[in-house]
Amino acid sequence: MKKILLLFAISIMAQGVAAQSKSDVTNPCAAVLRDEGGLLPDTSLAMVEPSYPDGINAFYKYVSDNLEYPSSVKGNISGTVVLKFIVEKNGRVSNIEIAQSLNKAIDNECVKVLKKSPRWNAGTVGGKAARFTYCLPIEFKY
Repeated sequence: MKKILLLFAISIMAQGVAAQSKSDVTNPCAAVLRDEGGLLPDTSLAMVEPSYPDGINAFYKYVSDNLEYPSSVKGNISGTVVLKFIVEKNGRVSNIEIAQSLNKAIDNECVKVLKKSPRWNAGTVGGKAARFTYCLPIEFKY
């Protein structure tokens, strides 16, 4: 299979920066979800979004090392796939969706790689683990 160069533009979308408020949530689609009992955590408390172990750059390295450009794709396609998913309280990734599609085969490969990723560090609300939605862009460029 062809090797491709993966650039992760807009990675600032997924990187935490020093927050100047009660919240460390910087991902534009990061949102706290209801827990198993249907209760919504008190979002007035300090929130910290989920993170990949060793940081977002480690995640992008994981993707780059594990993603295979599908052989069924003809030609060189450039563009961005945006994955939207849930990071559960235990750090597992679930409910992966394609928020922005590039090509069905490439989209499926991105989902496959994310499903196999190691557990994330769960997001927290008031110091307690909480479920969060999260988005990550993956850019393919030739």
